[in-house]
Amino acid sequence: MDIRRSFKVLALATSLMAMVAGAQAVELRIAAGAPPSHPASDPMYKTFVESLASKPELDIRAKPLGLEVSDLRSMLSNLQSNVIDVGNILTSYYAADFPQNSLVGDLAPLGKKGLAMTGAVTEYTATCAECLAEFDKLGTVYLGTGSTPTNWIHTTKPVASVADLKGLRVRAGAAPFVRWAEAMGAAPQQISFNEEFEALSTGLLDGTIAPPTNLAASRLFEVIKYIIPVPIGTTHAAASFTFNKDTWLDLTPEQRAHALRSASKALAAFEPAMRRSGDAAVAKAKEMGIKFVDLPADLEKANNDYEAKAMADVAEVGRTRYKIADADERVKRFAALVEKWNGLVTEEHDDIEKMADLMHQEIWSKIDLENYVK
Repeated sequence: MDIRRSFKVLALATSLMAMVAGAQAVELRIAAGAPPSHPASDPMYKTFVESLASKPELDIRAKPLGLEVSDLRSMLSNLQSNVIDVGNILTSYYAADFPQNSLVGDLAPLGKKGLAMTGAVTEYTATCAECLAEFDKLGTVYLGTGSTPTNWIHTTKPVASVADLKGLRVRAGAAPFVRWAEAMGAAPQQISFNEEFEALSTGLLDGTIAPPTNLAASRLFEVIKYIIPVPIGTTHAAASFTFNKDTWLDLTPEQRAHALRSASKALAAFEPAMRRSGDAAVAKAKEMGIKFVDLPADLEKANNDYEAKAMADVAEVGRTRYKIADADERVKRFAALVEKWNGLVTEEHDDIEKMADLMHQEIWSKIDLENYVK
C-alpha cells in the first residue's frame, strides 16, 4: 500500500509540475504596424519571431498580427488594452504622450548612419529616467528603437544648387524635415504618404524627402526624374519594441533576457535591410534613366551648417512645446551619443549578431534589468 501511495504521490507531483511548466509557456501577440513586405515586418518583426523560437526550452514564442488588428495609429491603445503584447510605436504620432522621446526624434538631422542611430537612440532612451517614466505611465516597457537610413530628396525638377530648392514643393512628412525644407528655401507640403504618388504625378508636388527604399515601395520610379543624395537625416521617432507592462512582468527573468536579446537582433536587422533595399532601388532607377545627381557643393555645405541650427531649434521646441526645462542639456547629451555610436558602428555590424552584441555591451549590460521595470 505504501509503495502504491508513493507512486500516486509521485504521479500527482509530476502532473502538477507539468501544469506549472505549461502555465509559464507564453505566446506573445505582436504587431509591426506595417504591411508584410515592409522592413518593419520583414526582417524586423520576423527576426524577433525567429529569435524567440530559437530557445524552445524557454517556452516563449510570438504570433504576428496584421494591420487589420493593429495599425500604427491604434498601436498604443491596443498595447494598453491587451489586444497586443508587443508593438511598434511611432512616437511622432503620440508626441503629447512621449515628449522626451519626441525631442530625440526631432533631432533627425544628426542622423548620418542609420545603424549608429539605432544604438544612440536606444542607449539614450534606456538610460533616461524621464523617458522610461513616460512608458511606465502608459503601462508599457521600452526595449529599443530602430532607425531608418538617411533620407534624401527625390524630385521631378533638376537641383544643381541650393538656389534650385527655393520654392520647390516637397513632401516633408515629420516636423524635422519640414524645418529642413524651410531652411533650404523649399516649400514643405503636408500631404499624406498615401497621396504622395498622385501628388507627384499630377504636379502638385515637385519632390519628396524619403529614404531611397521608397523609390520602389512608393512607386516613385514612375514619377521622379532626379535623386539628390543629400543626407537630410534619419527617421527614428519610434519605440520599435514596446511591451505591455503586465505581459513583461509575467515573464520569467530568463524569458525577459531572451526577449530583450531577440529585440536587439531584430533592431540590428532593420536598417541594413532598408539600406540594401535602397541600394537596389537606386540601381534600378539609374537603369530606368532617372538621374543620380552628384551632391552640389553648396547644398552639402548648407546641409552640414544646418545641423547646429537644428540642435538650437529642437532645444527651443523642447522648452516651449514639450515643456522640457533642460532641453538644451538633453540635446547635447544625445548629440554626444550619436558621435559615440558613429565611431562604434562599422561595416561588420551589418551582421545582426555582432550589432546585438554591441548593443548588449554598451547598453543593456550596464542596466540592472531586475529593477528596469517595477
